[in-house]
Amino acid sequence: MLRAIVIDNEKSSLNQLKKLAGTNDNINLIASFTDPLEGLANLADLEADVVFLSIDMPEINSFYIAEQIIKSCPDTCIVFVASHDDYALKAFELNALDYLLKPVTQERFSQCIEKLLKYGGRGIESVKKLFIDFEGETVLIKPDDIYYFEVRDKTVIIKTKTNTYTSSNPLNTMKQSFRTATSIAATAPIWLIWTRCPDLSIIQKLVATWGLTI
Repeated sequence: MLRAIVIDNEKSSLNQLKKLAGTNDNINLIASFTDPLEGLANLADLEADVVFLSIDMPEINSFYIAEQIIKSCPDTCIVFVASHDDYALKAFELNALDYLLKPVTQERFSQCIEKLLKYGGRGIESVKKLFIDFEGETVLIKPDDIYYFEVRDKTVIIKTKTNTYTSSNPLNTMKQSFRTATSIAATAPIWLIWTRCPDLSIIQKLVATWGLTI
């Protein structure tokens, strides 16, 4: 079961998330805070799997809170909750697992919990996540499925086991998801992640095609 906390200075929104959590057997809401700094101070002791963090907090920058969560509790997932989608891209640049729009529906909340169970959290499979904008939708890609990145005319091409995606997301932002990976070719416009590719013959063919050396 996922251990969750909610940080939202808007009591009506906080209470709604409490109600939604109470109807889902896969999540245990262990604490809630209307003061974001108090929530941040207690986070490490609570050992939460996920923080539902409101963006609509005028007293403090929610992205600052998110950055502090990432630094102090890197295994804790972040789900942003907002009244608009203006900051969705910024949220996913911080590797947020999801972005919920208020008022959050039961169906959308359940989808979020399913995603959490699949892709993150303490005590369950914890992996780094890569979110991209692809054909008008936000797509989550597992790093282990990625063969390589390529840049063409400011467009990032991402080749995976099953698909090829294009995105306008900055490559430097995407590379933050692979800090522990080693690239065998960092020569523009290609950035290869050989440690993420199960079939080295694919990499060898790419290297030969592009005239690169390992």
